[in-house]
Amino acid sequence: MLSDRINYIVSGLERSGTSAMMQVLEAGGAPVAYDGSRPADYHNPKGYYELEGGKIIRRLMERSFPIERYRGRFIKVTAYGLKFLPEGRYKIIYMLRDLDEILDSQEKMAGKLDRESYKPLLEKLNRYSISLMESRGDMEYILISYHDLLSNPEETIDRVNTFIGNSLDPDRAKTAIDTSLYRNRRIGKMDTERIEDHLARMAYLGETRKRSWVKSIGWRLLGIVILGGISWLLTHSWQETTAITVAFHAIRFVLYYFYERAWDRVRWGRIPFRG
Repeated sequence: MLSDRINYIVSGLERSGTSAMMQVLEAGGAPVAYDGSRPADYHNPKGYYELEGGKIIRRLMERSFPIERYRGRFIKVTAYGLKFLPEGRYKIIYMLRDLDEILDSQEKMAGKLDRESYKPLLEKLNRYSISLMESRGDMEYILISYHDLLSNPEETIDRVNTFIGNSLDPDRAKTAIDTSLYRNRRIGKMDTERIEDHLARMAYLGETRKRSWVKSIGWRLLGIVILGGISWLLTHSWQETTAITVAFHAIRFVLYYFYERAWDRVRWGRIPFRG
């Protein structure tokens, strides 16, 4: 049973499999909230599972969406809307899908896209969303591959079920899987190991100031031991050794922090994630 103190969210890029996940959750007995304001069509024959016809993000931006009413139920909030969620407690199932598959699907719905320009934007939104969930203390999340959901439903549904406290009937949940709707397949299996690697590559957008300070302290402590040892060997005076070591490292301790923060802004030399 889902907790009535937690907001449960299915998220991801548009056309990443969010509706399919909502179908699985509903079939498995989890409470889901949607209003049918956006009817099923060829692109989503089983429905979009949205609230207010997909206008929920605008309501979140305006702080007029009553999200507290939906605690204990799953709702769909696509990736762009995550940053507008107010403080609370969230469990988020975030859907991943090959970006070219997403673009194929979006082109079938909306017509030709400038893929060269649009694909990096989708990649950036994925990275931002995962980094946001990672950094917010009120969010727990799990990454689920759309491909794995359809090609390996038993294992994937078990992962989801564990994440939400075993609130699903796995056998009933699997009845929602319809592989005939996977109409833009491009990739092989995106297994759990690849998802974890995906997270490691995508979530890094820099680092917090706290992390920089911890790294700086650790590096300085190592330097103190080394310089102190060398100074004592040369001077055989604990007083001189202490003075040299403290002065030298007090200056470098502060400088190293700003040095690290400066490098964090430099994009040169990083190996970008390519999807």
